[in-house]
Amino acid sequence: MASQLSDEELYESWRAGSQSAGNALFDRYFRAVHRFFLAKIDDVTAKTLTQKTFFTVVKKRDTVTIRTSFRAFLFKIARFVLLAEARDRSRNPAFCDFSVASVAALQTSPSQALARREKQKIVIEAMRQLPIDEQTLLELYYWEGLTGAEISEVLEIKHTTVRSKLSKTRAKLRTMIGKVVRGEGDVEQLYAKSEDIIRSMTIDPQKDS
Repeated sequence: MASQLSDEELYESWRAGSQSAGNALFDRYFRAVHRFFLAKIDDVTAKTLTQKTFFTVVKKRDTVTIRTSFRAFLFKIARFVLLAEARDRSRNPAFCDFSVASVAALQTSPSQALARREKQKIVIEAMRQLPIDEQTLLELYYWEGLTGAEISEVLEIKHTTVRSKLSKTRAKLRTMIGKVVRGEGDVEQLYAKSEDIIRSMTIDPQKDS
């Protein structure tokens, strides 16, 4: 059964001509890729970019051999799709440098499908103030459980820098939480629980149809 096969086994079977294997991969990761975009952009555009991501995977299927893992390959494509969207939206090249530009700077309207509780809304807004690659780093680590090697492939950074970058990004998240609450909440308590809050953000099934 497809559910018992690894991503890489399904990918190779798909490349060999099994459409059911390809469908199984898409079913396995559709919601994860959709969530990747929902954290950064409106519902309608998120669905469009999710479709573009999987369409790109289809186009690259016969020419790309998995280097680290299928999910690293998939989210690397999703990042490039988001970058293309940013370029289309902005005339300022600086906004297309994901190591610097934040989703907030791109002036996109985020989906409300992820954050339904007040603490979630605060933390996701704080994450949106970070450079996009740092926001993505947190998402890949806490949502998807990607390894250091996988994250380095997606973000195109050295494997040896992932752990230190994650530590620095978490410290910056604390600062951003403080800016979001503006003295109207307990920053330290929110920061202390931020890992669990991030992990708790799932797509509302009613908004994932």
